[in-house]
Amino acid sequence: MKFIWEYITAKKGLFYKSLLILSSSILILYIFPLEGQFKYEFQKGRVWQYPDFYSPFDFSILKSDIEFKKDQEEVLNNLKPYLNADQKIKNEIVTNYSKEFPGFFTSISNPQDIDSLYTYGQQLLREIYYYGVLPPNFIHKGNSDILLIQGQSEISINISELFKSETLFEYISDKSKECQNYLYE
Repeated sequence: MKFIWEYITAKKGLFYKSLLILSSSILILYIFPLEGQFKYEFQKGRVWQYPDFYSPFDFSILKSDIEFKKDQEEVLNNLKPYLNADQKIKNEIVTNYSKEFPGFFTSISNPQDIDSLYTYGQQLLREIYYYGVLPPNFIHKGNSDILLIQGQSEISINISELFKSETLFEYISDKSKECQNYLYE
């Protein structure tokens, strides 16, 4: 026992340093949490469910006007806007078509012609509303890709696949001319 005590007193500097390192390591491990804690819970692919998340500090990035305009144009070129397809409008138009169709072709007496015109009209409406029609005077800035939300799904499409309200009348006129050519051949 005396030998151990003499050894400890001889190496007390090393013993104190070891004890200090061990105690400070235990204190650090006790004070800091085992894992990072974030007060918000989120999952990839889900909508952010909390109020806007802002940084607790603010800093400025100094850029010249040329750099700022260049960055702004780059952002606009890479922008993919979200458009929401309103299914109520589509259902309303299909319902109104079914109700109003019999009153338009009173001069045609052949039921097969009426049925074929009705089917052709339904097919035309399906083509038009497959993706949808853009609102009047819609101005698209950015690249040609957009994200279309239909119900619970999101589809990435080209803006040219949507009908513009200004060109919709021309499209219907061209299709009706094709239908007339088909009927009278």
